Amino acid sequence: MKQLLLIRHAKSSWEDTSLPDLDRPLNKRGKKEASSLGKLLKEKQIIPQLLVSSPAKRAKKTAIKIARELDYKKRNIQTSDYIYSERIPDIIHFIHSIPKTQNKVFIVGHSPCLLLLANHLVGSQCNHLKTCGFILIEFKIKSWTEVAENTGKIITLFRVE
Repeated sequence: MKQLLLIRHAKSSWEDTSLPDLDRPLNKRGKKEASSLGKLLKEKQIIPQLLVSSPAKRAKKTAIKIARELDYKKRNIQTSDYIYSERIPDIIHFIHSIPKTQNKVFIVGHSPCLLLLANHLVGSQCNHLKTCGFILIEFKIKSWTEVAENTGKIITLFRVE
């Protein structure tokens, strides 16, 4: 059994419109949201064995704030350009590379790609993934290489308020 938690980054700042997309930071609300999500996950004992983030600053900062609340070491957070990609095959390629010893994996990324990925994996139509929201998907598999279209089941869909 494998679990994949897809987390959309927290609310980002549009204050400096000259910043490249990769460099946009979290705004004040986003920082608070990310910490609240980490606290909620800890309370529900949803703890990752592996935490992976998009290389975008807002996603990395979301991952760091969540990790801090979960006592997950910052240095163990991985980044992957595949998570920043808007191509589902790229992200699935990344998922296939996850060691089978990792049973609970968090991916912090972006909309609409994470939503499209979730729909692809579970064969349903989630319509919206708000900032700092997550979708927990469970797979009855032994290896991440078995992840494919319609192989997962949504366990929960959540948004920090």
